[in-house]
Amino acid sequence: MPRKRRVNRRPSYRHAVEWIALEDNPGGEDPADWIAGYLTTHLVADLFGAEPRDVAEDVAKVRLANDLIVGEC
Repeated sequence: MPRKRRVNRRPSYRHAVEWIALEDNPGGEDPADWIAGYLTTHLVADLFGAEPRDVAEDVAKVRLANDLIVGEC
């Protein structure tokens, strides 16, 4: 019987924000207000005790740093 792979990595807020920025509709040009509505944004906010709007702003910053367009409302 194969052994289950054990996860040794601790989650980090930074890693979660980067994942959303680069994997959850990264080319959609969504503004931070829309990013704040993503289910993934709410999950990260809940897990790390943050507000969805703050997570969304951090996601937008990572997208801009990676030359991805972030829209404006």
